[in-house]
Amino acid sequence: MRFSWLLGMAFLEVVDAHAGTCSKVAQPSVRVYVQNVVIVPAYDLSRAEMTAERIFEGIGIRIKFDHGNPPRGRPSGTCESDASIEVRLDAHAPADRAPWVLGYATIHERTGVRVHVFYDRVRSIHGGDMSTPVLGHVLAHEIAHVLQGESHHSTEGLLKARWDEQDYAAMAAHSLRFTPEDAGLLREGLRNATE
Repeated sequence: MRFSWLLGMAFLEVVDAHAGTCSKVAQPSVRVYVQNVVIVPAYDLSRAEMTAERIFEGIGIRIKFDHGNPPRGRPSGTCESDASIEVRLDAHAPADRAPWVLGYATIHERTGVRVHVFYDRVRSIHGGDMSTPVLGHVLAHEIAHVLQGESHHSTEGLLKARWDEQDYAAMAAHSLRFTPEDAGLLREGLRNATE
C-alpha cells in the first residue's frame, strides 16, 4: 500500500515538473480569430473553417479558429505557437477592388485585422450555392499570404491569383491544394513567424 502511494506521488511530481514546460510540437499551429461582422450563419462558418483546417492539415500545419478579438498578450504557461491572425468578414467589398477579388491580406501588419474577406462576393459565386466551400478556400488563401509573408500567387492550386470555373468545380468536389512550392514557403514563413 505504501509503495503504491509513493509511486503515485512520484508520478504526480513528474507530471507537475513537466506542466510548466512546452515540448516542441511536431505540427506547427496558428490561431485564427474571426470577426464575423456580417453574421455568417454559424453552421456555414464552421463548415468553411473546417475546409480551411483540412487544407492546411494536408501540408502539416494546424489552424485553430476562434471568434472575436484575440486576447491581449499571451497567457503564461501556454504552449501554443506565437502565430496568430485576425480575420474580418466584411459585408461588402470596397469600390476600389477589382470585381473578382474575394478578399485581401495585409502582409506586413503585425497586429490587428490582417485578412479581410468580402462576403457579398463570396455569396455571389454560383448564386450563393457555393458560399461555404468558397469561404473556406478564401480563408485558407488569405491566411496563406500572411504566413508566407508575401503576396505570392501560383499558376495553379489554392494560391492562384484568380480562380476559374474549373477551380470552383474542384472546390465543390474536394478541396484545392497548395502546390509543393507553396507548402514549402508556408512552412518556412511559419517557422520565421514563431522564432
